[in-house]
Amino acid sequence: MSGRPGATARQDDVTGAPTTGGSGFAGWCLDPGTIGFDLPFAEYVRISAQAGCGWAEVPVGALRAGGPQRVRALLARHGLAPGPFSCPWDGAPNGAVPDELWRERVRRMPAVFQQIRAAGGSLVSAFFRGDRPGMAQLPVPVLAQRCALLADLAGDAGLAVCVEVNDVAVLRDATQLLETADRAPLGLLVDTFHMFRAGLGPQWIAALPPGSVRWVHVSGVPAGLTAPAELPRTRPFDGGQALWPILSALRTHGWSGPLSIEVLPAPAPETDRLRYAVELVRHAATGLARHPAG
Repeated sequence: MSGRPGATARQDDVTGAPTTGGSGFAGWCLDPGTIGFDLPFAEYVRISAQAGCGWAEVPVGALRAGGPQRVRALLARHGLAPGPFSCPWDGAPNGAVPDELWRERVRRMPAVFQQIRAAGGSLVSAFFRGDRPGMAQLPVPVLAQRCALLADLAGDAGLAVCVEVNDVAVLRDATQLLETADRAPLGLLVDTFHMFRAGLGPQWIAALPPGSVRWVHVSGVPAGLTAPAELPRTRPFDGGQALWPILSALRTHGWSGPLSIEVLPAPAPETDRLRYAVELVRHAATGLARHPAG
């Protein structure tokens, strides 16, 4: 999957700088957590557009609060295409919940997927991390069963799925996970920081099944940070992780969609979020422009 059809790279509204010119990627997105989950969704959308992004990620909580038509109209008004609709369930965003809660979530998923479809969405994202309090450590066969069911339900609504696997041992076995689940709508959200945590590089991407990359999160790793550290993430192309070989591998693998920036923790509440977002996208675009197309 190469990216959302019809979505094109945007010009940075504030800086005038091209966002991904000549790189082979379609444009930029900002993960909502990058500028802060405390912001109302409409403010996140406005800032994303003014920072030069062409896509917005949509938390399902915001979809359910505002309704599909309002979300669809909001994105259209700001000229943004929908990226993944994330965390299609109530409560903890993590999908590695105990079995009883998972079964309850499954019963509600078809209605959520219909809302995503009505909002103009085509992609659902879900993350799984078993080493969190109250979560379950899921071996690959069990996680594959959950991913297969998620893909079946999403596929029934005409949607694709990207899973973000944050357990480093399971992430290393992502190819086995996808092959065990064996569902066409199922793919991966590739996060370059979690690749660092798992000790993975371009060869891991090259070994993934064709067409399995459905979305990409990019950031930087502060110099001196050692795996499997959690935070902080710094700006793309800053720090100790060689990001361009990873992006080149993604491009070779077939990904030509947007790059979504996920830098954590979010800035302090008193920060000018628009300026922060503009400078972040401009910095990432400058770093990308220093390298040849993949």
